Amino acid sequence: ALKEQLVLMENEKIEMFELMKAQIEADKEEIAKMINVVKIQKSMIEERDEQIQKLSGVIETRDGELAAMTKNFNNQVKENNKMEQELALGKSQVADMTNRTAEAEKTISALELKAAIREKEAKEKERQTKALWASWERQKIKYEEERNSVRKMAALSVKSIKTKVRVFISRKD
Repeated sequence: ALKEQLVLMENEKIEMFELMKAQIEADKEEIAKMINVVKIQKSMIEERDEQIQKLSGVIETRDGELAAMTKNFNNQVKENNKMEQELALGKSQVADMTNRTAEAEKTISALELKAAIREKEAKEKERQTKALWASWERQKIKYEEERNSVRKMAALSVKSIKTKVRVFISRKD
């Protein structure tokens, strides 16, 4: 009877060992699956990082373009102001010379002609400046929209990663 109990206990131990072995194999498979999930998530995170870096490069490029356009616009505004001052000076000189002799009137006519040309040039520069300003405003709006889009995408990526990590951690527990 004692021998039978020993055999029975040994059989129970072997059966328990087999069950534990099967559980270990199942756990190994589950761990392998989790590792694959982590690798996939890591790959997705790396892809998102690459996208964010590319978009950051685009933003930096746009910032540089915007700075260059702003500088160009400021230079044109200065040039326009200078031309307006020159035009005002020319008109003042024309007004002073109207009191002179007939030959001076010929000179005044020539100066008025030059002033008219300068005024046309100034108006053309003003038109060009307004067009450039409008273009700059459109590009600025587009830049802000793209920048906000990148920010939203980055926020969504971070939120997605947090959710996936929480899900992974909760599965692990």
